[in-house]
Amino acid sequence: MEISRPTSHSHPVFETYGVLHYCVTNMPGAYPRTATLALTTANLPYIERLAQHGLQALYDDPGFAKGLQTYQGTLIARPATRP
Repeated sequence: MEISRPTSHSHPVFETYGVLHYCVTNMPGAYPRTATLALTTANLPYIERLAQHGLQALYDDPGFAKGLQTYQGTLIARPATRP
């Protein structure tokens, strides 16, 4: 069940099932340097692993392999479907 919904700076959070959600839209646009640093920090280990081990990195980590979208010009990932 999806419980996320966009929020605003004036009302940035809401609580559902005891979980506090912060869903202010376009935060990367509001804080581009911070967003870039966060994205780089999250992705760099995967880029390094691919650079060091090539495709073997995907065979060694099924979770990592699920992130593969295309290979040699062919779409690998199936489009997401809604339940």
